[in-house]
Formats: sequence, C-alpha cells, structure tokens
Amino acid sequence: MLSRILPRHNTFTSATGSLYEDEELANARKMLDRAYKSTMSDNPDQLASLDEAARILDTADRFEFPHINIRHSFPKNASIADIQKYSQDKSWLLTQCLREFWAGQSQQLLGEFQLSFLIIFVGQNFAGFEHWKRLLHLVLGSNEALADQSVVADLITPVLRVFGRQLADCPQSFVTEVLESDNFVARILNTLVLNVYESEEANAILVEEIDRLRRFLKDRFGWTLMEGSELQELADVEEGEYAPVVVDL
Repeated sequence: MLSRILPRHNTFTSATGSLYEDEELANARKMLDRAYKSTMSDNPDQLASLDEAARILDTADRFEFPHINIRHSFPKNASIADIQKYSQDKSWLLTQCLREFWAGQSQQLLGEFQLSFLIIFVGQNFAGFEHWKRLLHLVLGSNEALADQSVVADLITPVLRVFGRQLADCPQSFVTEVLESDNFVARILNTLVLNVYESEEANAILVEEIDRLRRFLKDRFGWTLMEGSELQELADVEEGEYAPVVVDL
C-alpha cells in the first residue's frame, strides 16, 4: 500500500499534492467556461493560469490515492429513484470502490484511512485530508451495507474504532480548527447513528462502538453525539415542515 500511494522514494513535503487537485482544477475550469458563455467574454490569463497549474501537477510527485467521486455515488443509467437513493446512501459506491480499488479487501481501505490521517497529522501535509474525509463518508454513510454483517464487522466498525483512536491523538485546536470547520464530522456521525437506529438488523458490536465514541467525544471535546431516537424526532419534524401541502382551489 505504501509503495502504491506514496511518491517516489517514499518521501514527501508539506507541498506534495494528490489527484484531488486535478478535480479542483477541472471544476474551476468548468466554472470559468460557464461564466464565459453566460457573459460572452473571455479571460485568457485565467485560463492560462489553470493550464500552467495542471502542467505542474502532471510533472510533480504526488500521492496516488484512488479517486473516490463521492458525489457520483449511483450506477450509470440509474433510475431517478436510484439516483435519489444512492446520492444519500453510499452503499453502491462502497461496493464499487472495494472491488475496483482494493480487490474486495477491506484491510486495504482501512490502511489508506490510517495513512491519510498520518499524512495530515504527522506529515503536516493536508493532501490526505480530502481522501480521509471521503473514506469516512464512504464507509459511515453506507446505509444498505449495515445489513451485511461481514461488512459491519470487517469495515464499518473498525473504521469507527480507528476514527476514535485518531481523534484521541488530536489536540483540541486541531479538532476545532480542522475537523469542525464545516461540521462534516458531526453530519456523517449523525447519519450513521440514525441509520443504525432505524436498521432492523443493528449490529450489537457497532452499537457498542457508537456508545463508546459518544462518551469519548463528550469527555474529551465536549461534543454531544445525539441518540438515534433524538435524531429520528428531528428528522420527523423537518419532514413535517417541508412535506407537500395540499391546497383546495
């Protein structure tokens, strides 16, 4: 795994990037193209800057993380219903990524989850942060996978356990400034807790791991990870507020 992901000679600096910068450049290019079409104007200097940045990335050493397109998490030619379902539930994407990137071996995914954290925390390089976030979202955001006891035992529970150990090594400032910056961690943990609560086949070990993490977050960082019943009540309220309204004409 190290030889596959780390740059040449297994060395890197705080400036070493990854393919996620390619994604950012591609998105920036699309935004500029749309802006130019809408205004019927052109700015060659901006386009030249993007092209130069892309050229530098093509020739520079970087981390070879597999690309996880967390937004496109549904099958090609999927129905509207499946697009809606798997845009929220990452189970289909998890299955695809396990097969394509890790030959079905959950240990490879777990290894990348730990390596990307070490690149951030020990290596002082934030190239691994995006990959770390996407792996966390991919695994903990997979609702259908909760019915597969082998996936729960071999992947979901270990990722949650490793996540707790990672946070245990973080100073308060790191958690506040980085992990809470966009409330990403809170959202994905709430999603997991609610999915487990609603699951008819909730894994007892996973429930125990969530409870352990809840106590740790409260004691160490003052975080309150709500219970599944509380999250369900909030979801019911939100659904009621935004439910379709029937109007008599």
